[in-house]
Amino acid sequence: MIAKAIDKICSLADPYMTQINGSTYSSKQLYRYDTDLRAKPIEVKTLTGMTDYIFANKEAFNGWKGYFLHVADEETVVLISELDNDRQREKIMIASAQT
Repeated sequence: MIAKAIDKICSLADPYMTQINGSTYSSKQLYRYDTDLRAKPIEVKTLTGMTDYIFANKEAFNGWKGYFLHVADEETVVLISELDNDRQREKIMIASAQT
C-alpha cells in the first residue's frame, strides 16, 4: 500500500534532466509535440497496385528524390521516405502478396 502511494507521488513529479559524460538524460519519458504526424501506410495486394499509385501521383514523388522501394521479403515491398530530422522513415505504401 505504501509502495503504491510512493510510486504515485513519484509519477506526479516533474521530470528532471541530468548530464552524464556529455549526454543529456531525463528522469521520465518525454514526447515531442512539434513533430509531423505520420499517416498510416496505404496497403495494396499487388505490385501493380503500387506502381499504378506511384505513376498516378508521380508529381508528389518529386522524381523519386527522397523515396525508395524496400523489398522486405519475398511477399512484401514497401515504399519508404528518406530520413527526416529525427532520423525516422515514413512508410508510404505496403504491397503484400496474397499467396
